[in-house]
Amino acid sequence: MKSFKYSLIAALAFSAALCACSDDNDYAPGAPVEGNQVYFSDQLSGDVAIPENATSVTVDVNRVVSDDECTVKVASLVTDAEGTPVEGIFTVPSSVTFAKGEKVAPLVIGVDFAKVTPDKDYTIAFKLEGDNLTPYGSSEYTANFSYAPWTDWEYVSEEDGVYTITGLSSIKGSYEVTVVKRSSMINPNVMQYGVAGLFTSGINFIYDIDMDNTVEVDGKEFPRVTLQTFYSGLHNGGTEEEFIWMDIRKWIAEYWGKGWENVDRIMELNDFGPSYFNTETGLFYIDVAVISTDCTPGTSEAYGVGYEYLQLPGYASYELDFSYNGNYVDNNGQEVAVVTGYKSDDVASYKCDVFPGKLGEEEVQAAVEVVKSNEDLPSIDTNPMYLTFPLEEDGDYTVVGVGYDGNGEEVCTAAYSFKYGTVQGVNPWESLGFCQYTDGNIVSLFNNLPVMTWDVEIQQNTETPGLYRLVNPYSSKFCPYTAEK
Repeated sequence: MKSFKYSLIAALAFSAALCACSDDNDYAPGAPVEGNQVYFSDQLSGDVAIPENATSVTVDVNRVVSDDECTVKVASLVTDAEGTPVEGIFTVPSSVTFAKGEKVAPLVIGVDFAKVTPDKDYTIAFKLEGDNLTPYGSSEYTANFSYAPWTDWEYVSEEDGVYTITGLSSIKGSYEVTVVKRSSMINPNVMQYGVAGLFTSGINFIYDIDMDNTVEVDGKEFPRVTLQTFYSGLHNGGTEEEFIWMDIRKWIAEYWGKGWENVDRIMELNDFGPSYFNTETGLFYIDVAVISTDCTPGTSEAYGVGYEYLQLPGYASYELDFSYNGNYVDNNGQEVAVVTGYKSDDVASYKCDVFPGKLGEEEVQAAVEVVKSNEDLPSIDTNPMYLTFPLEEDGDYTVVGVGYDGNGEEVCTAAYSFKYGTVQGVNPWESLGFCQYTDGNIVSLFNNLPVMTWDVEIQQNTETPGLYRLVNPYSSKFCPYTAEK
């Protein structure tokens, strides 16, 4: 039985984002942005490798307008891991210059390689200054620079591993992937595993492991795993929205904006599980957040938060795992708890059910016997599987599962506890029916469109007298502009 729990802090529909819309309708257009609009790209890595015997490293700076040559001032501060200023190793220019017609300029940082301590992080904080910046991009960038030589990437096996995606329902499933590995030439206990062939032919996901940095799971110590942020190149339909895989700890600290000093507390408060590598079964448990370039930093927006899995080849693994993905409410108001079920490749199928309460070991064993004897429970062979449970009361629940091999023999059991709470609060809006709505503003942005009037539902707020809102005026089936489109 897993000794940790996992739950979301908000309702998570199967493929819907955890995106909140503001009720603040005050809007005033900003002034046009002038100048070259210089910024640091949000796709710059937070870790920069210093090559062996390097005399310099480069950081790219971007701009929007490239009509003329442009020079922008750069302020910087170099510190070590303890925040103490470091001098004499890096020479950061006080400015960066864009050539005429170029939208990217290299900021070349001098390096005195003889003074670089191997496997030590040096933090450089950059800040662009002056009137040529843009409010729509960052003028600051901080990265860790280090010299940490690695062995060459090698195949873990001639056989493929199996990667299981759970975050995006549109591509969820298990995929055969090539798995590679390399080790630090300074510390043999530090290594990286890479997954190739998932989205591109190159290395997609990279996992950092320090065998001396462990976490306790079910009374055993396993090495922690950190996922490097990965820009997948996967887009949402025909939009420019790109999906990003991010380690849950980094998502909490930097994207959600809670700060690294609060990560452990946030993890505990929300029952987020650790990312780790089960060295006995060859199975990686990776707790990730799948976000996109359209999500807003400083919020908890995500397209999926929870475990994804990498099974290394060459292991006989009989594993069941469950994670709570929040609640789903259909159009009829029916609410269910959504739990992702995962089985390792050697488990042919499993049955499971949910039981009230946070069960102890003896109660779990009794629940296992109930599951085994219940012939009405379906046999599940899909991986991963979204399991839905309609629960009548808030509180603790435990999912208990029994796994079987291809011969129908029992090979494993699993129990997972989570705290359920309804997300259907009292709705403060009530409908007043339909009103006549005339658009004479937005329509002015388009050529040759007449001003029209159509029916739109109007609601009033039961808590704030005099507050009203229109319901989907432009996506409504009654909107004439939508009909003409």
